[in-house]
Amino acid sequence: MKKVAGTLKIDQAQFRELESFTKFGGDIDPVTARVIDKGRKNERLLIQPQYRPMLVEEEVAVIYCGVKGLLQNVPMDKVAEFEKQFIQMLHAKHQADVLDLIKDGQLNDDIEAKIIDSGAFMEPLAERDIYFFGNGSAKCSEVITSENAYFIEGVVPSANYMGHLAEQKAKEKLLDVKQVAYYEPFYLKEFVAAPSHIKGLD
Repeated sequence: MKKVAGTLKIDQAQFRELESFTKFGGDIDPVTARVIDKGRKNERLLIQPQYRPMLVEEEVAVIYCGVKGLLQNVPMDKVAEFEKQFIQMLHAKHQADVLDLIKDGQLNDDIEAKIIDSGAFMEPLAERDIYFFGNGSAKCSEVITSENAYFIEGVVPSANYMGHLAEQKAKEKLLDVKQVAYYEPFYLKEFVAAPSHIKGLD
């Protein structure tokens, strides 16, 4: 908690200082706007329901999202929804390897990577509708309860449908055909390097 709270204290002090200057009017540069936006969202994350305080491990994980700027693209009125869904995701998928370890006072690179991964996944759900389908959608529906998540049954992606589309594109000689040999795919999960656990590769 001290590790995360120390960063939060510095961030919020900077936020309050910049916010006080903006009250005098004038244009705000993008960097200042981001600091103020981050500070306001951090303030919202610190608000807890009356008579229902958060568990310490939940609070640490949520504050970590705030100080790392994972809510940058989450609208202010969706911060509470993000927080709710994020905590549910952690309990469903990372109880033992994140929350229990934080409760024991641990917060290492591996734990931080899992927090960031979970937070990054919940961010788009807080700002727009997302449709899930395929053989993994049923499992996702067990842990994702966002009102912006829609699960479609009976639809399974298949490469069989790509042949006709590729042929049609080739015949039309469209300029937007991708050279897949040199095309870099977009991955939802960010690559996180970790120390090797294989003996001799340390």
